[in-house]
Amino acid sequence: MNTPTILCVDDERNVLLTLRTQLMRHFPDYAIEIAESGDEALALVDQLRVEGIEVPLVIADQIMPGMHGDQLLIELHARYPEILKVMLTGQAKAEDVGNVVNRGGLYRFIAKPWDETDLNLTVSEALRRYRQEQQLAQQQAALEQANRELLALNAELEQQVQERTQELRQREQQLRLFVQHTPLAVAMFDRQMRYLVASERWIKDYNLGDQAILGKCHYELFPNLPDDWREIHQRGLNGFVERNERDLYIRPDGSQEWVRWEVRSWYDHNHTIGGIIVFGEIITDRIQIELALQDSEERYRLLSEVNPVGIFRYDLQGRCIYANAKTLEITGLSLEENLGEGWGQHLHPDDRDRMYAAWSNFVQQTNLGHEVEYKVEHRYRYPDGSVKWALAQAVPE
Repeated sequence: MNTPTILCVDDERNVLLTLRTQLMRHFPDYAIEIAESGDEALALVDQLRVEGIEVPLVIADQIMPGMHGDQLLIELHARYPEILKVMLTGQAKAEDVGNVVNRGGLYRFIAKPWDETDLNLTVSEALRRYRQEQQLAQQQAALEQANRELLALNAELEQQVQERTQELRQREQQLRLFVQHTPLAVAMFDRQMRYLVASERWIKDYNLGDQAILGKCHYELFPNLPDDWREIHQRGLNGFVERNERDLYIRPDGSQEWVRWEVRSWYDHNHTIGGIIVFGEIITDRIQIELALQDSEERYRLLSEVNPVGIFRYDLQGRCIYANAKTLEITGLSLEENLGEGWGQHLHPDDRDRMYAAWSNFVQQTNLGHEVEYKVEHRYRYPDGSVKWALAQAVPE
């Protein structure tokens, strides 16, 4: 597996070794490479990229023989603009720093001698930002392909601004169409919880009717919204993902609905949180069926436990998976002994083979879908020597 690499560039080897030691201590999941000149650094980055190894961050000194740090970082930006660049030096001129900021996309400047804590925080934030940008790039891959095609078709346009405007309008329309017609209840809000777009299912599920909701605050439409929901929205606006697979929602009219929901942030072009997206699905019918099934199973269990007849259940392999108290009394076994294939321990020796053969045939025919009856009279012989007759009957479920 290729390990992402942080590259340090400085003509002083003792500085490089100290820098590498500190970075290895704080970032064990990254490889730390060093180079003593700008040319060596460029060659190393080129080689790493050919090998498919990510280089999220380059930290470079300014004053070096041959190629200076600002020239290196500017050249790196031209080749690999996604790499974040940090200048670590005690001798850089303001003009040099400004040059690399304007032309090389400088991420941070750290003065020598540096503080290890400050270095750690700066690198941590740079790596976090790099990963975030990579994730956003992957999410936008399909749209970027459409952008390239659009730019190719409109190469004659004089201003990039016009192209971007058209692109944004197209994206917004696609987003609105997608959200409006998705079968889920989905709504997108800005940071003030004003509606940006909502699906038709959302409008239906939350009884919003034909009113115009775009631009209106969610809390204006739902003034009695519980405080816990406002807190969930706020956590979403702070970048957290909140979800609940089974939540009870009480409507303003007092009626109750079971819902499954998720709240997550969306980000603008500056990589800052622009608002939240709320996904919701009413699952009341499913929950009611589950509750009804639980009630039915509980009634069955209670009925079985008080029934004066032995009741047992077996799986498709003929193994016992349930036995009521009367069954345990008849077999003379504990529940643990009765489960699985242990139910025949107290069968009379003269009846055991006949019982097993009849039971095996019943299980086999049932699995084949044939209607067959299992009804066998047999005896139990208990450890004290006593014998009782029993009638066993079974039907498929």
